[in-house]
Amino acid sequence: MVLILVDGQSDINQLHNKAVGVDGLEQALERLALDGFIEANNKAWQPLDVIPEQTDELESDGSFDARAVKAKLVDAAILVLGNDAGKITKMLHEAPDTPDGIEAAILRCKKMVDLTIDEGRSAELKQKCLEIIGKM
Repeated sequence: MVLILVDGQSDINQLHNKAVGVDGLEQALERLALDGFIEANNKAWQPLDVIPEQTDELESDGSFDARAVKAKLVDAAILVLGNDAGKITKMLHEAPDTPDGIEAAILRCKKMVDLTIDEGRSAELKQKCLEIIGKM
């Protein structure tokens, strides 16, 4: 169902509007990207250059929205690692829902990518992730 909604033109907010009533849209898009059915490299679809303080990662009451941050981190992992992102996205999803917990998970992910994939891609992933959480 979600694959039918992806038209190459709609951004993530438009996909949410089209997918009213579809549970797990982000997870379905992640799975489609990991399986190679879609590419998550369109800047309109994934604005990675925005830091949390400037977007919706802070709830209306000022509290930290870990779900929104994790979604951006997972998208960054898919963009940088492509089909190799599976274990990394799992680690990011399972990270504690605190700023420190998420930062620690990013460092664990970097080490995992260093060991299993490539140091260059590891450094790129770490940089993007730190930008997302506002640590750069």
